Formats: sequence, structure tokens, C-alpha cells
Amino acid sequence: MSLTLRFIIAVLLLCNAAWFAIVNPVLGRVERQYLEAAEEPMVDFANFLAEIASDRWEEAKAVPSISGALKRAHARHFEAKIYEVVKSRVDMHVAITDLDGTVLFDSIHPDRIGKPHNSRDVRLTLAGSYGARMSRSDPNDPLSAVMYVAAPVRDKDGKMVGVLSLAKPQLNLLVFIEQTKNRVKAFALVGGVAALLLGILLARWIAEPLRELTRHAEAVAGGARPAAPRLPGYHLKRLGEMMEEMRDALEGKRHVETYVRNLTHEMKSPVAAIRGAVELLYGTPTESQREKLLANIESESRRLELLGDQLLALANLESRKQLDQSEEFDLKVLVHRTVDSKTPNAQNHGIEIHIDPLAEARLHGDATLIELGIANLLQNAIDFSEDGSTITVKLRCEENDALIEIFDQGIGLPDFAYDRAFDRFFSMPRPRTGHKSSGLGLCFVRETAQLHGGEITLGPNQPTGTVATLRLPRVV
Repeated sequence: MSLTLRFIIAVLLLCNAAWFAIVNPVLGRVERQYLEAAEEPMVDFANFLAEIASDRWEEAKAVPSISGALKRAHARHFEAKIYEVVKSRVDMHVAITDLDGTVLFDSIHPDRIGKPHNSRDVRLTLAGSYGARMSRSDPNDPLSAVMYVAAPVRDKDGKMVGVLSLAKPQLNLLVFIEQTKNRVKAFALVGGVAALLLGILLARWIAEPLRELTRHAEAVAGGARPAAPRLPGYHLKRLGEMMEEMRDALEGKRHVETYVRNLTHEMKSPVAAIRGAVELLYGTPTESQREKLLANIESESRRLELLGDQLLALANLESRKQLDQSEEFDLKVLVHRTVDSKTPNAQNHGIEIHIDPLAEARLHGDATLIELGIANLLQNAIDFSEDGSTITVKLRCEENDALIEIFDQGIGLPDFAYDRAFDRFFSMPRPRTGHKSSGLGLCFVRETAQLHGGEITLGPNQPTGTVATLRLPRVV
């Protein structure tokens, strides 16, 4: 599971936990808060009406007074827009009982007058406690909830003589509650989506340095020599530096092992030839044999010297992580100069080097290394070309790259050799002499190309031969 996916799952779990730990309790509290807010003014109004009823209780006019005031209030027509709810009539109702709980007046149910009122609000008030309740007029309809608040009616001596119960349907309040809950849910949902998007961005931001390290490690594992990754933060930067140090240490150890093994293998043949010639010289060779043995010793000594020089040059190139010097130069001029330097060698074998019209291209890098790389490719083409054939050199531009292509008409390479051609010390016998080279030239070209951010490839030419393509980034 990727780090980004882990982070997203963690954000989702946090959002889920926040919903159950915060949003759900808030939603549950919304209804209670609204009901508490609605109950508080009802307490005031119930006690206010109870006082009005107390003033006229002895005159037996309390009920007619309350009844008349309610009828007139219910008959009022108005339009009060309370946020998104429009209120057009008074919906409060009043019931009055005596000390026995018998209904003296009920504005909702006149048929209950004279009957006992055993509701909780009245019972608690008659018992000297605070009486309030919430009931549904229709048990199956949650929107039919009605809030009841009762207050004692007292005479002039402060003695309780009855109970006034104030009732108010909560339909409008429940609409407020539902709207508020929907808003809370919407805000929570938007907040959750925003947190998720922010979490994704944050995860990608955090994971990007790790992805950079992964890409760097994959490139190193693939044999490339990428520049050290530039990472933010002390710990990530230190991790990148340690990876570079570890790569250098591992490459150094591997290079030493490979160089020693391959160099020992390559040196066996010339050393054996020299030793054999020396042993024969200790005998009594003829003059012609002596000259031939001495020429063989000289040839093999030069081969060892060339192998050492090329190996040192390649080792120096492989140890670089970037170019020591870099300047802008004209690639077209450099190609012409390299071809001119190799033309005499080609003419010795009757080989013509044909230059197609070259494109204009400027590069930024080490011109000496590029020239040596092209020279190696040209020398390979000459070595594998048949006498009297033609080598074609092209220079063309493709988007941001310059491509140097060298076509020969030789015998070509077997299929397996295309994958191994850039291995150190790998070489195929030259058709003209039957001898192998040091097998370091193409390695040198590959290292040069990689230092410049380019690549070198080999492929078959049609109908016969090989095409070498050196791709390098150009100055646009």
C-alpha cells in the first residue's frame, strides 16, 4: 500500500471519527438547544398569564378574560417572516384547572371542561414542582409535537388556587431544527471533502521527496548515473546524501571487483603471448623468427599500454557525477572535425565517409568528451566495415535533442551483442583482422552520453551493417 493511500485512509478515518465524536453529538444537541430556547420564554409567558388569572380569580372572571384575549389573539392576521419560516397566526393555547385538577378552561379541547386533567405538567405544578412536558397530538407524526409549560395560579395570600397550562405546537420550531441539522451536515460534508482533498495534496507533497528517492534508486539500479536528488528538510536531505554515499561505496566496490576480474581476463592473452615469445627467444631462433617474436612482443605490449590508458580514461569518466567543465559549442563543426580526423584511416581501407547535409545544432557540455565519443563510434564503424564500402554520418534535430547517426555497411552484430555491446571488455572480432578490441570504447561513449543527459543506442542497418545513434540535449 502506497504512502499516499495510507494517508488518505488515515484522513478518512479521522473524518469518520470526527463525524461520530463531534457532528453526531452536535446534531443531537441542536434539537435540545432549540427546545430549551423555546421553553424559556414559555415559562415567562405562562407565569405572566397565571398572574393575570390570579388578579381576577376571586371575581370569577379569570377564565372569561383569558378566553376572550385568546380568541382575539387567534383572530389576528399578520405576516412575520422569521428567517425562512413565515408565521401568520398565534398558535399558543391555554388550559386552566382548579386544585383538584378539574379542567375549568381549555382553548384546544373545550369538551374537556369539567373533566380531570392528569397530564404531567399539571400534576407536577400541583405538587409544587416545575411542570413541563412534550407530547404528540398524533403519536405517529413527529411533527405534531406540542410543548406544555404550567404555572401555579395564586390568590392574594399566595395560596395556590389553580394551574394554568400553556401549550405551543412545535411545528415551526421543528422546521428550524431540521434546517439547522441539514446545515450542520452540509458544513460537515463540505469540511470532510475539503479535508480529504487537503489530505490528498498533503500526502502527495509529503510523498513527493520519497518518490524522488525511489526514481533515483530505480535509475541507479538500471545502470544510469543520475544527479543527486534535491530534497527538502534536514532528514530527507541527509537521507539523500547517505544514499549517494552508499551508491558510491557500492559502485566503488563493484567497480573494483569487475575491473580486477575483467582486466585479469583481458591481460591473460597479451601476457601469455609475451611470455611465449620470450621463452622462444631464449632458444636459438632464426633471424626472421627473432624479428617476428620481437614484433609480437611490441604489439602485445602496445595492446597492454592501450588497455591501461583506456581503462584509466573510463575509470576517470565513471567517477564523475557531473561535467567538470561545460561550455556551448557548435556540434556541426565538431562532427566535421571528427570525420576529418578519421578520414585517412578509412581511406587506407578504401572506405568512404559520406556526410549528409548536417543540421545546425548547438550543445552545452564538454566538447572534448563528445568529440572522443564520436571518434570511437566512427572507429568502430571503420573496423566493422568491408573494404570499399561507405559510412554515412548524419546530424539532425528532433524536438529538444540533437541526433548523431553513423551508418556502416559491415557484417553487423548478432542479436545477442546489441544488449552486451556497452559492457566493459565485451568485444566482437574485427572481420578484417579477427582480433578483438579492448571493449572499452562503447562504455566510454555511454558514460559521455549519460554525463550530458543523453543516450547511445545501436541497431541494425538495412540491408546490412549497424547504425549507432548518439542522442544529446541541444540548446534550443
